[in-house]
Amino acid sequence: MRGLEAVHEVFARQVGSSLSHRLRSVVTITHFSTDQITYGDYLRSIPTPSVISTIDMAPLPGVCVVEITTPIAFAFVDRVLGGSGGKVPTRGPTDIEAALITELMSSVVEGFVEALEPIEEVTPELRAVEFNPRFVQVVPPNDMVLLLSYSIALDGGAEGIISVCYPFGTIEPVLGRLESKVRIQGKRVDADAVGPFHELLPEVEVPVVFQLTPSQIPARELVGLAPGDIVRTNHRIDQAIVGHVGDRRVLEARLGRKARRMAVQITGWSN
Repeated sequence: MRGLEAVHEVFARQVGSSLSHRLRSVVTITHFSTDQITYGDYLRSIPTPSVISTIDMAPLPGVCVVEITTPIAFAFVDRVLGGSGGKVPTRGPTDIEAALITELMSSVVEGFVEALEPIEEVTPELRAVEFNPRFVQVVPPNDMVLLLSYSIALDGGAEGIISVCYPFGTIEPVLGRLESKVRIQGKRVDADAVGPFHELLPEVEVPVVFQLTPSQIPARELVGLAPGDIVRTNHRIDQAIVGHVGDRRVLEARLGRKARRMAVQITGWSN
């Protein structure tokens, strides 16, 4: 369960970003629970009507079910049609609304590709979108499923819930890889996924700040400074200066000049 929560942090960010781009409004998705229940209990917890999508997760067997509450789905449609994305009363969708909701679900489907990449390269495909949970019987009611629930909010006030339901048979082939997660800074990530980061780190640009000894100047002199004035500092010309990365001392150096530009000559690592 913790492993799925970790990989679906990427799912939440990806779907939120994709919907924000398509709706031209900020969409926020926040995880609030992970549960292990029967599929029958899951269906009984879904209100009618709701937006319920079944998604093929090839090469994984079976399907994944994604449910979005209708108020937020209608707010998305209202936003697509030029509205403000405000709250809409709960009701069944019209044919046009159903078509637009189905199109928007492609943003959710795409989120699985990057989210599941550390454990399996999947090619998700939207199989169907239903609005009545009684028509979505993907596994027997007594089968166990893993349910991840998220709150979803549209800038403008509309809020709702999006849930991702994995039947046990769908995720069983990758359970071993989920269990092989390692903990890095409190988060669980795939051990095999750490390697590429080590390869990319040497190319990351890091800002280094070389700081002179702090000096003080009276306020009356400060307000009277003009271009060309000289300010005397407390830093001696032969005194070492310290290079910082963030708030950490990393380098020691000497002041100097290269051509017409000020420069420093590195003398060693800072203790």
